[in-house]
Amino acid sequence: MQRKLTVIGAGITVAVLGAGAAIAFSMASDEAKVSDTKAARMKPFMVVSATTRYAQGETQLWPGHAAGVAISLRNPNEVGVKVTAAAFKNSAATGGTPDECKGFVTVVATLAVDGPVIAGNDGTGEVVLPDVLKLKADAPDQCQEATFKTTWTVTGSTV
Repeated sequence: MQRKLTVIGAGITVAVLGAGAAIAFSMASDEAKVSDTKAARMKPFMVVSATTRYAQGETQLWPGHAAGVAISLRNPNEVGVKVTAAAFKNSAATGGTPDECKGFVTVVATLAVDGPVIAGNDGTGEVVLPDVLKLKADAPDQCQEATFKTTWTVTGSTV
């Protein structure tokens, strides 16, 4: 008798769940179509300024010494963006004797950056890349007063 009750109980349980499921589906059968949901397109950071950060007390790049780069950015996106990397794109030497100076500045090419979160809606923030430029110790005299222009790309991800 217990076996029979168990089977009947199982049949009743299934029937009750089936009825509940049918009611839930019939209540939700009307459809609300939303057709204007659109994924965002990230806009690039806007560079506010970029400057060289020399070692403490120095105002120029000296042979054998390193300098950093500070990049101020504006975030035009609606959400915050955390700076995650910086990559060196290219450089050029001007002034002095540029052709003889090109190979005398070394650059750290790619950096993982634990940068700031720059708030959305035109929030600003600064990324500092310490010691990424270095004038080689054996730079020739022709490099005196040469100017080195470097180009960087900064990337980030939404938060």
